[in-house]
Amino acid sequence: MRYSILTALFVFLALAGYFTIRTLTQPPSEAARANGQALSVAEREAEQNKTLPKVVIREVFARPHDLYLTLSGRTAANRTVTVRAATSGTVIEAPQLEGKSVPAGRLLCRLDVETRQAVVREAEARLKAQQVDYDAARTLTEKGWASANRINAARANLEAAEAGLDSAQIELKRTQIQAPFSGIFETRLAEKGDFLTPGGACGLLTDLDPLIIETQVSETYAQILTEDSPVTVRILNGAALPGKITYVARTADPATRTFQVKISLANEGFKRPAGLTSHVRIGLGQSDATLLSAALLTLNDAGVLGIRHLDAQNRVIFTPVNVVDEAADGVWVTGLAARTRAISVGQEYIQENIIARPVREEDL
Repeated sequence: MRYSILTALFVFLALAGYFTIRTLTQPPSEAARANGQALSVAEREAEQNKTLPKVVIREVFARPHDLYLTLSGRTAANRTVTVRAATSGTVIEAPQLEGKSVPAGRLLCRLDVETRQAVVREAEARLKAQQVDYDAARTLTEKGWASANRINAARANLEAAEAGLDSAQIELKRTQIQAPFSGIFETRLAEKGDFLTPGGACGLLTDLDPLIIETQVSETYAQILTEDSPVTVRILNGAALPGKITYVARTADPATRTFQVKISLANEGFKRPAGLTSHVRIGLGQSDATLLSAALLTLNDAGVLGIRHLDAQNRVIFTPVNVVDEAADGVWVTGLAARTRAISVGQEYIQENIIARPVREEDL
């Protein structure tokens, strides 16, 4: 009996020693769990952070900035006209060289006058005869030797002769095909010896002052652009030139849902040709904007341009942005809050709406 009691006591003391040593040698967190105690908030966060994806963030801030809309387009002629004959005849002179500037009224093609000069002289002689007849009828009527019908008939014949002369002179003038406005004689379409009928083409005349730049804008900008909006045009990396908005469409293109905008650019002396790539910058006023590195910009699944950043709970958020200006060190965008923690590394691979573990660039 005494032996059994001693044995039981020995087993109890051995077990108590074992658990005491185990408790003393366990890590604090395991000891707490072994004792049924919950982890502290800091310990739980530390454990969770170990499993969160890590992203590198860069803080960016919005500040007042002059906003600009940057567009691309091509220079085009203000107008291009095919100069045509208004009468028939053989081309006897085509003096202008292609590609040269010509003033308004300059001869482009001359047609053979043929009998037109004789018709003019005949009309002049008829007019003189009718003038004499009218003067005689008026004298006789004033003296009472002729009736009023005589002078009325003479006046009608005189007016008909004047009209005949005007018609003959106009027909003669039509043999000289002249430039209707100043421009570049781009292409000669009739050569000496060609026979032109009414509507036959003499040449192609292009007006390059001003140049016209056609481009497209979204509905957001179509509502705020006016003729007074400041415009700067840069052609082939040349100097910035002032432009002027002359037209903003009020009907969208059904295919692209964009609105056509036309910008005029002074081109004295036709120094700049049509067809050159142009970069247009339109001032939109001042507003809060954020300067970003272009590398921070990305596209979401819908193809919308924006950036991925973290909210106050370190959740990954995608926010669309509008590029309103370009700078040497990045682009200016609108659409972001006053302070944004932009994801600078990992934005292409991390999913939205998940919690991430931020690491600042300056801490790396």
